[in-house]
Amino acid sequence: MRIFSRSELEKAVKLDTDALSVIRNGFIALAETRVAMPPILSMEVAEHNGVVVLSENGVH
Repeated sequence: MRIFSRSELEKAVKLDTDALSVIRNGFIALAETRVAMPPILSMEVAEHNGVVVLSENGVH
């Protein structure tokens, strides 16, 4: 596993104001319960010593 520093993340991920607005609005929708968030599903894959994780989210 690799752990990235804040500066490494800031160099790799560029967020413009439109992207930040979408993220902000998503958190507002979550706080106002306008967002449906089903539980995260996971399944072990023993023969590969791994796990599959599925997450699906939607907005009403």
